[in-house]
Amino acid sequence: MTNERFDSSIGEHYSPTYIAGLSDKELADEINKLDFYDGDLLRDLCYRADLLDEYCETNDVGEAAEICEKAAKILGVEIDV
Repeated sequence: MTNERFDSSIGEHYSPTYIAGLSDKELADEINKLDFYDGDLLRDLCYRADLLDEYCETNDVGEAAEICEKAAKILGVEIDV
């Protein structure tokens, strides 16, 4: 994996400690309660599913959404992206 788990230049700047302390279900719930894509949360979702490099390498919103949906499936949670 070439990308870092946390990147302070994206998202709503959640605390890495806060995100790391969430279960997969809690992370999915946090993603689902927002009405926008949050880079911090989606990045961690993909990190947990070992898809972070794939997520970070795309510049296409549709492809990023597909990667996040794949990550959620791997983790056994549901997200609305």
